[in-house]
Amino acid sequence: MLTSLLREFTDVSPAPNGLQADLHLNVHHAIRHLLELVPSGNTILVRSIRERFPHESADRREQISYVFNLIRMGDYVGHLKGDILSLCVDRVIKIDVARLCLRNANNRWKYSMNWTH
Repeated sequence: MLTSLLREFTDVSPAPNGLQADLHLNVHHAIRHLLELVPSGNTILVRSIRERFPHESADRREQISYVFNLIRMGDYVGHLKGDILSLCVDRVIKIDVARLCLRNANNRWKYSMNWTH
């Protein structure tokens, strides 16, 4: 169930009258309530956050929305805040490195094309 709820954090489809923000708030309320009911939910939550993190190639808006909502989660899972922030930083670094490698490969390709013509 937590995985399904976390999936909503990457939904950035246009919604009228700020309904997307309301949906995200409702997801936060549901997660908070689940964590109150299920003591082992914290372990499941951290694992689910890691598994649901958008791929490096995902739309930038989805990545930003997901990280924004994870940071917001820190308001009610303060004891997991460090784990959540660490995961966010790790993923941002991976995304940055992947984009840098892609840019370097693209530059090498352009350079090699200049020598062949």
